[in-house]
Amino acid sequence: QAVAQPTDATPCHPLILGSVVPTAATPPSATPAGPRSGLKKRKAKTVRLGEGEEAATKRQRAEGGKPVSPPARPARPAQEAADGQDAAAYRKAHDIVVKAGCPPPCETFAAAEPLLGERLSAALREQGYTEPTPIQAQAWPLALQGEDVVAVAKTGSGKTCGFLLPALVRIGNRGAGGVRKQSTKKDERGPARPQVLVLAPTRELAQQIHAEAQKFTQAVGARAVCIFGGAAKGEQVADLKAGADVLIATTGRLLDFLRGEPARDLPPTVVLDPGSYP
Repeated sequence: QAVAQPTDATPCHPLILGSVVPTAATPPSATPAGPRSGLKKRKAKTVRLGEGEEAATKRQRAEGGKPVSPPARPARPAQEAADGQDAAAYRKAHDIVVKAGCPPPCETFAAAEPLLGERLSAALREQGYTEPTPIQAQAWPLALQGEDVVAVAKTGSGKTCGFLLPALVRIGNRGAGGVRKQSTKKDERGPARPQVLVLAPTRELAQQIHAEAQKFTQAVGARAVCIFGGAAKGEQVADLKAGADVLIATTGRLLDFLRGEPARDLPPTVVLDPGSYP
């Protein structure tokens, strides 16, 4: 089952699921205004939709000076209603529960490309994706609107790309930090300040997420780093100082690097700036 919902999620409001959107009302026929008292009578004139004043005057003269009512405006196709019905059918088919006001899912890469951009869309195709998975289709438009998403789906359903690609879109827009090289014998590079933080409960899951992230970070020039317990800190410290746009971490090791080692006069290796996670 794939679920994409904020914590206070309730079933979609019927308006989101394809209720008919009222079409624009047909404008009433214009009636010629009567002449003002004491003024010379003038022939009434009606301007058609999209017609200039001068063109209307010439046309009415050619038609004998009789006022002409504007043509009825054609009814606008209820495209919004059709889109809502398509979204409702897709969610029902894939057991997706969303809150009222949720944007429609991106059922194809053609629909998703304006959100993800050409480079990330191309990277997805290179990995063999033919279309967004259900969790991706609904999570992408939500996450890119800055909404909170709670997603539950089976293993292998594409959850990692569901939350990771919107984050990479933001990095692509803001600019990646790139690799920080050591310029002197003494390493004076500061702590890592990741733009994206991914927390995983186990070392194995953190490594899986990192492997998946590396398939797409190059598309936006970003760098992903993975830290976890049960391994030597030295190599991970060097990796962090080289730059980390995306940090995948287990909580214990993250806390270690956030605190530093005051007893050895070692500053934190990771700094989380609240302003980086709007």
